[in-house]
Amino acid sequence: FESMQKMRAQAAADPIARAVAGPAARYFKACDSVNVGAPEPMEIMPYTGPIPTLFLVAGIDPGCPLQFNEPAARAMPNAQLVAFSGRTHGVARLSACARTMMRAFLDAPGAKIDRTCLAQEPPAL
Repeated sequence: FESMQKMRAQAAADPIARAVAGPAARYFKACDSVNVGAPEPMEIMPYTGPIPTLFLVAGIDPGCPLQFNEPAARAMPNAQLVAFSGRTHGVARLSACARTMMRAFLDAPGAKIDRTCLAQEPPAL
């Protein structure tokens, strides 16, 4: 359900995504070298169930940008999406605010996430 051509086409308008597309192409080549066959049809269906889910999204992430996360979060009735506009991939590792949200979510998955610490995050680039 992903292809190197589609990835490169989606990256064309974004200089950061273009820079990542070259190295990312190696993943497609590696996968092509292992003949595992086509995935089962259910493996490429989006999940839409009730499991509470917390999406922590970096504003600068060419591999999994906000526009990919938003439809996934909308399709899940108990999902919460938090965007970190000035962060890059690795939000959980790089942001104390993200880690605070993760702890709160794990303690009470159904509770609304407190976003007040976002005000202390670096500004968007």
